[in-house]
Amino acid sequence: MSTTTTAGTDQVSLFAQPKAVYAVAFACVISFMGIGLVDPILPSLRTQLKASPSQVTLLFTSYLVVTAFAMLLTNWVSSRLGAKRTLVTGLAIIVVFSALAGTSDSINGIVGFRAGWGLGNALFIATSLAVIVASATGGFGGAIVLYEAALGLGIAVGPLLGGTLGNISWRGPFFGVAALMAVALIAILVLLDPVPLPTHRTSLSAPLKALTHRGLLTLSITALLYNWGFFTMLGYAPFPMGCRPSSSGSCSSAGACSWRSSPSSGRRGSRDGMAPHGPCTQRCCSSQPTSQSSRSSSTTAPSWLLR
Repeated sequence: MSTTTTAGTDQVSLFAQPKAVYAVAFACVISFMGIGLVDPILPSLRTQLKASPSQVTLLFTSYLVVTAFAMLLTNWVSSRLGAKRTLVTGLAIIVVFSALAGTSDSINGIVGFRAGWGLGNALFIATSLAVIVASATGGFGGAIVLYEAALGLGIAVGPLLGGTLGNISWRGPFFGVAALMAVALIAILVLLDPVPLPTHRTSLSAPLKALTHRGLLTLSITALLYNWGFFTMLGYAPFPMGCRPSSSGSCSSAGACSWRSSPSSGRRGSRDGMAPHGPCTQRCCSSQPTSQSSRSSSTTAPSWLLR
């Protein structure tokens, strides 16, 4: 009897959450969108800003590297500022740097602003789960489900939104994120109550000391290799496909969905080992105008990948 009651309570509490939880979850979706948002516009940036593939893919590298290293400092910051202030600071940084990236006219400027965006992303992501767990009703399990749902939705929808806005202008995805994050920032300021400061302040060395746990170290290395492979393909895929941003974004979103939901490996590539020629790629590139289709048919892998 008690098991049934508990299960029923958990099922209800998963959706009957405080408004603050949904505000943070919405911000999580937008934050994770930012990871793959620029993927469909990489070829446009390469053409319009006269940049090399290596330069435009630095939009991924600068963002992810800064995010990774800044996350080592996030607990130290949040244990002193408090969870809400850390969230608000991270969101504000994302709004500012994503808007600045949209106004930039050089690839180096965009890469730099993406690095600042990564700093805000680290402050927000590393703190948001703790806030959801503290604010959610129904315990730890329901909070994790909400966080994972936001993560998956954001990564999957990011390239799709980036491609849709990228059809208008390559600046569209940056301004789109700035606007959505501004909405999330206002929602958190209004709906999230102040979170008490922790009684114990985290030291700067705490994340590195945690890696002395063998299981955590193994899981961290596995996650590193997994994400390395995922983002390598995500950053490379738009170049050989030769599609419009919206078509490339659709394919990347489909790939992100399958990658997040299935452990199976990808399909075999073409004979030259560069570009997949599956149904998704054929549908995307068949939607191109005749002039661009003829160009895309001769598309080869970027020179930086062949070195």
